Amino acid sequence: MPQDALAGADTGSKNAGMGPRIEPSILNAVPHYLPLGVFPLIFLAAIHGGWWLLPPLVFMSVVGSFDRALGVDGRNMDPVKTPERWLIWHNLPVWTWALLWPPTLIFGMWQILVVNQFAVWEAALLVIILTMEAQAIFVVGHELIHRRTTWERRIGEFLLACASYPQYATEHVYIHHALVGTPYDAGSAPKGESFWRYFPKEVVCNLTNSWKVVSERLARRRLPVWHYSNPFWRYGLGLAFWYGLVFWMGGLWAVLVFVFLGLCCVFSMKISNYFQHYGLRRVRLPNGRWEKVLPRHSWSADWKFSNWMFFNMQRHADHHATASRHYPLLQSHDPEESPELPGTYADMMNIVLRPKRWFEKMDPLVDQWRKH
Repeated sequence: MPQDALAGADTGSKNAGMGPRIEPSILNAVPHYLPLGVFPLIFLAAIHGGWWLLPPLVFMSVVGSFDRALGVDGRNMDPVKTPERWLIWHNLPVWTWALLWPPTLIFGMWQILVVNQFAVWEAALLVIILTMEAQAIFVVGHELIHRRTTWERRIGEFLLACASYPQYATEHVYIHHALVGTPYDAGSAPKGESFWRYFPKEVVCNLTNSWKVVSERLARRRLPVWHYSNPFWRYGLGLAFWYGLVFWMGGLWAVLVFVFLGLCCVFSMKISNYFQHYGLRRVRLPNGRWEKVLPRHSWSADWKFSNWMFFNMQRHADHHATASRHYPLLQSHDPEESPELPGTYADMMNIVLRPKRWFEKMDPLVDQWRKH
């Protein structure tokens, strides 16, 4: 990994946005409990089938409409004056989602594979529901792998394993954040690269580069790659647990369905990753190093409902500027500091898969931003 890029990665900056201030109160935390509302709906759907399959589908399909209805919210907590210990009411929904998802997934698969009480269409819809909700694995898992406490990071890794992608915990923290906005980061799509070209390259590099960086870190400590501290041991155990459980419940066919679920999760996450950094590049300085990671190196959005549902995931620019910052402290930046996506996340996902339309929409915005 190029060390000059590492030097430009900032994980502790105190930069703060300029929007109106809010306090870390229970009232301000309440909207972030909305994502938990889907779990009882999924359990009811998995128990009863039939029309009970409709509510969770509707719940997970209305985000874009509510974004347009509720608009944007550029308010910020003060990251300097807000200690992390004051964020307990904001952390609870993240921890609760992480604890509820594994039994929800297991129960849903049990109802499909073991109880086997559903018609084919009901089982198919339940698989779709589980797959749609599983996409949030990368939202919650991503939040947790950035935490300082070991137990939170381990839970994040376990969640990523149920999407068949635990090495993301290494690649994202040690490679993507260090090299973002440079040619060395496969996750930062250059202008003119379509998603269909980006996706396979990024998936392969995610695995190979994460293994490489782990090997290098162990070598610097004069330890062999098979040392117990190699996180790939944990990743392997997590995968063995999930795939062993699925095989026990339903055999090879169930394993194939589980692979499909993981692929859908990864595919959705890569779409987001693609448009969060598309065309944005850090400048190489005269001394050979890359400029510091700033809010200008990621696309962001401030749609209120999506930030409630996905724990401020849209404030991606501030996340990269200050990677250790918990989601409630992520800042909304002035449009002059950070480029704004020209629509909701749902809007962007609708055009990413059509390269011609994507380039027509985004390339002029990239060119305009590069003139800043």
